[in-house]
Amino acid sequence: MTQYAITTIAVSVHPQGANPIYSESATHLRIEDDGCGPFRAIRQNIDGQTGEVRMDKGEIRAVLEAALALMAGMSIDDDAPA
Repeated sequence: MTQYAITTIAVSVHPQGANPIYSESATHLRIEDDGCGPFRAIRQNIDGQTGEVRMDKGEIRAVLEAALALMAGMSIDDDAPA
């Protein structure tokens, strides 16, 4: 009998109650491999167009670190109405 493994390769981050697949508020994170090794893909669908950023493990860690540093130094209220 064949043994099967379960591996999570994608996740959707979205507002509660929003459609995790089709919502323009959803951000999809995937691990992909085009034959040259795994990388992380971050996608959003805005106005019917898909935007994507691809990063390797080291790059995504650096980007996360930079984003956290920016957030820590912000003096504006992100939740204030525009």
